[in-house]
Amino acid sequence: MPLYLLPNVFADDQPTHLLLPEGLNSLVATLDGLIAESERTGRRYLMKLLEKAPLARQMPIYLLNEHSKQDDYKALSDLISSGKTFGLISDAGMPGIADPGSRLVKLLRKMGCSQIRAIPGPSSVILALISSGLVSTPFTFHGYAPKEPDQRKKLLKRIEREEGTHIFIEAPYRNRVLFSDCLATLSPSTRLCLAANMTLKDEWVLVRTIQAWKTAPQPEIHKVPIVFLIQPLFG
Repeated sequence: MPLYLLPNVFADDQPTHLLLPEGLNSLVATLDGLIAESERTGRRYLMKLLEKAPLARQMPIYLLNEHSKQDDYKALSDLISSGKTFGLISDAGMPGIADPGSRLVKLLRKMGCSQIRAIPGPSSVILALISSGLVSTPFTFHGYAPKEPDQRKKLLKRIEREEGTHIFIEAPYRNRVLFSDCLATLSPSTRLCLAANMTLKDEWVLVRTIQAWKTAPQPEIHKVPIVFLIQPLFG
């Protein structure tokens, strides 16, 4: 009853051979079903990896997303425990990181399932961190920033008292709000990295102090996939 946590690319037009491990298509061909955030995402994934073979159109796809209820998780965990082989994907990158898949894995672990295998692939969070040059010992991934302005600013102030790099992701249409709060809340010496469109042709990574960000030309970030990395100055 293995569950494979499968990597995905960040855009439909990306070549899989540059980002996904060799042999992934052979593994996907052995699955009894694929778990995805949407039917469209799952079917496109299968069509790409299985090269439009009949199996790409016939394999069952089970949905797991932000709208899934506890009963949906229980039904999937029971299905996986029945002895069949499933794969789990995210819309982009690796599943389970700020992704509904983590809850399914947690439930399966509680049920005693040990046959959960992560297949390596791209993660925008890790790619942004190693591309930024900011410290990685330690680093903290906070997921999505709080939606409430007061809570968001409170968190930004708190992390400036903690060593290391603090990483956030945001819904692309809220990028400007988080960016503005960073400039208004963080200390002038704190370093802020914006890492955009990781692995894509128009990828860019900018690292500046808050003071420098306030005077430098600012890139277009609205509706752009961005990872925010913050490193307070210590010492």
